Amino acid sequence: MKVLFTNRPKDVWIGGDYIQMERTAEELRKIGVDVEIIESGLLRPAIRIREFDIVHNFNFSMEWAKYSCWMADLHKKPWVSSMIYAETDQFVPYDKQQIMIDNCAAAIFLNQGEIDRVKRELKLKEDIVHIIPNGIDDFWFKQVRSKNNYGDYVLTVGRIEAFKGQLAVARACKKLGLKYICVGERLYEDYAKEVEAEGAIILPPMNKEELIKMYKHAKVMVLASRAELMSLAVMEAMAQNCPIVLTDHSEWKPDNVSLCKYNNITSIKKAIEKEYGRKVNHSEEMKKYRWEEVAKSLKKLYENICPDTNI
Repeated sequence: MKVLFTNRPKDVWIGGDYIQMERTAEELRKIGVDVEIIESGLLRPAIRIREFDIVHNFNFSMEWAKYSCWMADLHKKPWVSSMIYAETDQFVPYDKQQIMIDNCAAAIFLNQGEIDRVKRELKLKEDIVHIIPNGIDDFWFKQVRSKNNYGDYVLTVGRIEAFKGQLAVARACKKLGLKYICVGERLYEDYAKEVEAEGAIILPPMNKEELIKMYKHAKVMVLASRAELMSLAVMEAMAQNCPIVLTDHSEWKPDNVSLCKYNNITSIKKAIEKEYGRKVNHSEEMKKYRWEEVAKSLKKLYENICPDTNI
């Protein structure tokens, strides 16, 4: 079976969707599925779609997904979507999204919360709904022995932008007298400077060998975003038994973490105080999430959609 993965151009931003896609592709190849990745939908290489049995796109409500859906329909190829659903019609109007979802062979969600997001905007046929959570690599469970040079700190990992809420976290940490470190791409420079002006230290994106040390030594990991589905950064931090603060807007709410309100300094401050330096055993929960299990679930799904195709 040949499956075409389509997504945005990789260099548009650094995001977990690409890790999700690339690790899924790697594990599918190990179990006999021929996967190719093409960026930016299917505009230029549209004719090549004839070579594939299934089209699998990522980020359903974004423009590049719209093009891959249309091209798949045009060439009568079944398509599935890893929704990673942003509840917006800024890029694709909701009426067009409804047409897309009506023609989808399978809609893949990370959790029930993401399904609820879609249902707030679109009519969703239950027979196309599948929940397949994210995975995590064994690497993130490694014993970290080396120290870092930052002392005690609150950590956030992700793009530096208002959506991720670093400014409110910086202000909460300033009130608490705690060091705050952000690791991530400075997507909006003006916002990044505001965060720094409140005392935060912003470090550029790190490779996984550097990042695992940041998780290990952080007193608490805070992701106070306006919305989250199933953050890979949070999963990685939990594998290192880092205490966690999420907003109540996160669709994934693991056990034994604290929730705060987006952009609410008092709420964020209270949650940080509760979690800071707390002893946790999140790594045991994370061990049930594996990329190989994601691939196995997807392979079964592909086989159900194209039962006559040999894998």
